[in-house]
Amino acid sequence: MPDHFAELSAFLDAIPTLAAPGTTERDSGLAAVTALFNAVEARRIRELLERQTGVLVTLSGSERVVPLFREIRFSLAALEARAAASGHVTADPFLFRHLIAKLDIFMLAATTGDIDHDRPMLAGVRGGGMFLHVNMSLEAVMSSAFDRLAEAATRSSARISVEIAMIEAFADADLFFRARERVRQAGFRLVLDDVTHHALLVTKPATLGYDYLKLDWSRQLLQRNDTLDSVIQAIDPSKVILQKADTEDAVRWGLVRGVRRFQGRHIDAMLGAGRLAICPAAADCSLRKCIEREGAATQAGRIGCRNFPLLDSSVANTSQAA
Repeated sequence: MPDHFAELSAFLDAIPTLAAPGTTERDSGLAAVTALFNAVEARRIRELLERQTGVLVTLSGSERVVPLFREIRFSLAALEARAAASGHVTADPFLFRHLIAKLDIFMLAATTGDIDHDRPMLAGVRGGGMFLHVNMSLEAVMSSAFDRLAEAATRSSARISVEIAMIEAFADADLFFRARERVRQAGFRLVLDDVTHHALLVTKPATLGYDYLKLDWSRQLLQRNDTLDSVIQAIDPSKVILQKADTEDAVRWGLVRGVRRFQGRHIDAMLGAGRLAICPAAADCSLRKCIEREGAATQAGRIGCRNFPLLDSSVANTSQAA
């Protein structure tokens, strides 16, 4: 099969010269996004996905970090690397959402197949295991591909949470509420994604009726803000997942405010260190490799690991990592 992505790279480089008189940058960008979408093959969609584990941090008991869910999402780095078009994918947020809305259908099909056949990407999800969090556009929730995912979840007893970006919810409230109803009818949980602390101060996300809210970590949160602290208490910190928790400061900030659910690179490192502490093959591995392999959505990305059951385990050993 021809190398579509080499062709796409050349096409992207040629966009400025291809644009007709009067063509806007957005028109050119839309052409680039459309070309990228056409170049992605459905059967290779897993190569563009990554997974990350979210946890519950407890302050007592033998298990201080308990894996709660695995999120499946597109890897922006993989998407741009596939097309050799760094910066083109996310340069325009509107066009990026347009692209993801289309690719979501491929992702839903891959997720449905993996649930049915218990493939590595979703190890530990079937039979009431860890929750699976799937990022979706509103259009994807309204599609027939969503119906097939719901049917697969019922067959396998998989527990699923649908993550929808807050900006999408407020941009089209009518479509959001119809999508929310479909999520509820499927028996899934709804997670409001990509919520910044600025947004918490100027909006009322509770009106959207979510089960959990994903708050983006930012070092700006280290600055004292009594108003924000009051808002977090009002929305119930037990419903907050602090994502992009890439440092110990992020986890400490959340714990002080009653937040117990976290996701991010610091959590990845804690889980990876816990696995290495009990893995018989740890001498042939490293923390970086263990983290990368756990986040891989394909078997190829897990090559080199000699302990797949531990890599996919829903039990964390953080006694030496915490």
